[in-house]
Amino acid sequence: MSKGNIKTWFVLLALLALTLILVWQAPELEQTDIVEASKVTAERDQDPNTVIVAEPTPAASVLALNPRQYGKDTVDLFSSPTKPKLAPAPEVKKPIEITPQQRVEVPFRYVGMFRSGPATTLFVMEGPKLFLVQEGDVVSQHFRLQRIDIVKNQLVWLHLPSNETHKMSMDQ
Repeated sequence: MSKGNIKTWFVLLALLALTLILVWQAPELEQTDIVEASKVTAERDQDPNTVIVAEPTPAASVLALNPRQYGKDTVDLFSSPTKPKLAPAPEVKKPIEITPQQRVEVPFRYVGMFRSGPATTLFVMEGPKLFLVQEGDVVSQHFRLQRIDIVKNQLVWLHLPSNETHKMSMDQ
């Protein structure tokens, strides 16, 4: 051990010994009187330099609990064994059940296609009616042709009232 470590340990042992001696010789604790705080209301007429001194009371009177004074709006939860009155629960409205409508089928039948440069025009029939349709056109006020997928050989229709997407094969 170095000389610095020996000095540090010696100081720590001396402080520990001093603490033990002081604790051993400390006087016993004395029982002091309990002072009960009281609510004092100061009037405005009194001198502001007046000192209020609390007087000690015997310990037995401190342990005796005095009932609290309650106003009309307060409730003492622990005073009586009766059940507290509960307000009636508000009625919960049942959610409106929306029944799923039957899925609308695309009423069109693919007849053919005509390409003129980048524009593609489709021939579709609804019953005896023939329609010439391009992407984005609305047919029969309910269906819009969203996309022509030539690779998958499909037409993608959007049913406007229900906002549902329908795929139709061009092989029909």
